[in-house]
Amino acid sequence: MNVLLIVGAVVILIALYRAAASKNIPQSPAACGIAFFTVTAGLASWLYLLSAIPFHSLYLLVSIISLPLILLLGGAMAARTSEDTASMNAKIVLAVAAVPYLLVTFIAFMNSSGWAIVYALIIYIPCIIGGRYIGSKYLQVK
Repeated sequence: MNVLLIVGAVVILIALYRAAASKNIPQSPAACGIAFFTVTAGLASWLYLLSAIPFHSLYLLVSIISLPLILLLGGAMAARTSEDTASMNAKIVLAVAAVPYLLVTFIAFMNSSGWAIVYALIIYIPCIIGGRYIGSKYLQVK
């Protein structure tokens, strides 16, 4: 593994953690940006770090468990906005992040059986929508 890529992946994940844990609730465009970044760069960074797992089957298991969690987080970050645009933000993230998400998952699972890629496709929409619901219910400004 390349040291610069490891450092970059860790920096991206720390930035996403800070954005998710921030007390400042962003406006709609920033919420979409954070969600998009979570679903694309966050996922790619996490999967890259997981690739250090020496056993392919363990890497695949941890990756498969991680995918819905990252997508749920992306949907929740889209809904975490100071404006009443949670539904619209989730739809924007669904549309804009789809191609990079598919590219990342295809590259991550290209040496796996086809079911991993099919799984990544199937969970994409339900997890973003589920994350939007969780974010709207629990992360909104009260």
